[in-house]
Amino acid sequence: MLYELHAGVFGGFPGVQARLPELAALGITAVELMPINDFPGYRNWGYDGVLPFAPDAATARQTS
Repeated sequence: MLYELHAGVFGGFPGVQARLPELAALGITAVELMPINDFPGYRNWGYDGVLPFAPDAATARQTS
């Protein structure tokens, strides 16, 4: 079972590492990390809602 997570929600990569046994106990067999850096272009992957943990310069330009 694939689980997509944002490291910032878990308190960073150490927090993710600490909770891996818990995720495995839930039956999760693969972890996909959401972007931790900015990405090019004016369209994003829909992760701008977690700013500032996944900064998106395009969103910042639109709101300033």
